[in-house]
Amino acid sequence: MAVDATDAPSRFAVRNGQCVALAGTPRYVTAEALGSVEKSPNATASAPYVERLSVEAPESGGVHLAASLGNNGALVVPAGVGLGTLRVSKGVDGGAPGASFAFTVTLLDAGGAPLSGEVGYRVGDSAETAALDGSGSFSAKLSDGQELVVEGLPEGTRYLVREDDYSGSGYLALRTGSEGTIGAGAEARASFTNVWGAGDLGIASVMAGNDSEPDRAVSFEVVVRGLFAAHPDEDELAFGATRHAGDRVTQGRLVFTRVEGGTDGVARVEGLTGGSGLLVSGLPEGASYTVSELDADALLADGYVIYAGSADEVAAGREATSAEGTVAGGDAVSATYFVHVREKDPEPEPDPDPEPTPEPDPDPTPTPDPDPEPTPEPDPEPTPEPEPAGEAPDGQADAEPLPESGDATSSPGVLLAVGSCGAALVAAGIVVVRRHGGR
Repeated sequence: MAVDATDAPSRFAVRNGQCVALAGTPRYVTAEALGSVEKSPNATASAPYVERLSVEAPESGGVHLAASLGNNGALVVPAGVGLGTLRVSKGVDGGAPGASFAFTVTLLDAGGAPLSGEVGYRVGDSAETAALDGSGSFSAKLSDGQELVVEGLPEGTRYLVREDDYSGSGYLALRTGSEGTIGAGAEARASFTNVWGAGDLGIASVMAGNDSEPDRAVSFEVVVRGLFAAHPDEDELAFGATRHAGDRVTQGRLVFTRVEGGTDGVARVEGLTGGSGLLVSGLPEGASYTVSELDADALLADGYVIYAGSADEVAAGREATSAEGTVAGGDAVSATYFVHVREKDPEPEPDPDPEPTPEPDPDPTPTPDPDPEPTPEPDPEPTPEPEPAGEAPDGQADAEPLPESGDATSSPGVLLAVGSCGAALVAAGIVVVRRHGGR
């Protein structure tokens, strides 16, 4: 097709055997490679074939154009789409110095489909590139004080950041902003802090989703079975409790009372907001426990979905308002997570005010003619004499056939000429030819 330069769109859909070049490029070019070839296997599975275009100018002063798709094409953002940034920060409180922790970042489009291609990111001063897998994910490692920064993400991209489970090494993971949506010109922040409490019982609250309330406080009930079995004369037992909320660390005690008529102990944990947690130390190793959310009914009524349990159970999508476990002791922390998710569907963009359709003036009903005149039959056209072979039709005496390959020139009035087998691209003096036979 031919397109005037002033009407050229900013985006093109290019099919097999087609290509695009801009007006004003040099006149003499040669098509070196154009077309699709079978794609070799790779992790992203982003395209079933490889689309290649390479245009070389044989004379000095020419240009080189190159494009590719597949094996691993870079993540390409269409013109006009806003861009945003994802920043993931890591903090560690206690444990072995210099320890690193593995993260997985998943990127989805607005419809929930995984993005594909390659994504660039920075950790400190180090620039890295990763290929997104079939789920739109890539992995990286962070240590205390480090940040992972992904720039140039299309607006509307949904992200999910997950850290591997390190409860066996004594870490309870506290996090905020671990999932969300990228906005144009905005920076989305995800913060992860690992607090060390080997042998402790850990309880963490997470608020997630684009309509959650990060500062909403929730309360829990903790029951430890057989806690008073070794203390028959006691009705209360106090254990050390460390509360972590952002940069604030508060030391205190958690008091368990005897359940009437038994040996179990029960305690109440108040006011854990999103991203905060509590470590309870000194509980007997091997004791079984249950942690229940006291505000669950109110949260569910407000549209939240609650996932509860260990890190693996929450990642598997276990919807619950309580969790059970056993105090591991040793170097491990018995981590219990409560993740509260509330999402709000984006409001549809309003349609522009349509132009009102004018009502047509009613036409008067025509009066039929009593006796319509018969339509005369036209005289048959004489059969034209065939033109002699080899002569061009009028007005096309100067037309030249498109070249099969090699150097060529063209008139400057055409932007694009495309088609199947043997098609050519003509762009104000640029001719790109796909050779017959393909590759």
